[in-house]
Amino acid sequence: NMQNPFDTLISEFHEISPYDGFDSSNFEEDLQGWGSYSPVFESVIKSLQPKVIIEVGTWKGASAIHMSKLLKDNGISAVILCVDTWLGDSSHWYRTEWRSHLKLKNGFPNLYYQFLANVMKHNHDDIIIPIPQVSRSACNWFKKLELIPDVVYLDGSHDQLDVYLDCHDYWQLLGDDSIMFGDDYGGIKNQGVKLAVDKFCEELGRKPTIIENKWILTKKKL
Repeated sequence: NMQNPFDTLISEFHEISPYDGFDSSNFEEDLQGWGSYSPVFESVIKSLQPKVIIEVGTWKGASAIHMSKLLKDNGISAVILCVDTWLGDSSHWYRTEWRSHLKLKNGFPNLYYQFLANVMKHNHDDIIIPIPQVSRSACNWFKKLELIPDVVYLDGSHDQLDVYLDCHDYWQLLGDDSIMFGDDYGGIKNQGVKLAVDKFCEELGRKPTIIENKWILTKKKL
């Protein structure tokens, strides 16, 4: 029974809040994202009333900011832990037309600061906690803290093996009746996601619910 999950958890992950002393006025709002406003977010949040949400793959924060707004609109006190390296994935590097999105400075991406600025401009720095880690490393950290999320949203690497490992790792964290859902199921470009989710579900002996291009699994008590 966390009073305010954000206040309880921020000090577990950061000695000093990542928002302290960060000047967001140097940034224009830039919420470039994909599938960030799907109605699935609202139905998951309303039905579960989650206290702890983990998002794997955050980019500039569009879906996390959307979820924060839904939490506030529904009077739910919660925290969203955003796991990302903010380094992009291979496709952002090998597709030269996408490379500019990384905002390279001396060859190193600066996406993270755009994400921080977006969160602050929308006043959700009281819900969203950045976890700048690769997904597996973050998952190990969550295990050490015995953190049990109510919702996990997977939208990280779309490589088939990466998606499978994210499903496998984060499923173990979930408590009973929690939900894991993810983006980009199907579609020509994201065959890896569909193949990985199908393989994971087959091993569980379960079928995912598919709404638009989101896949959803509830971790029911057996």
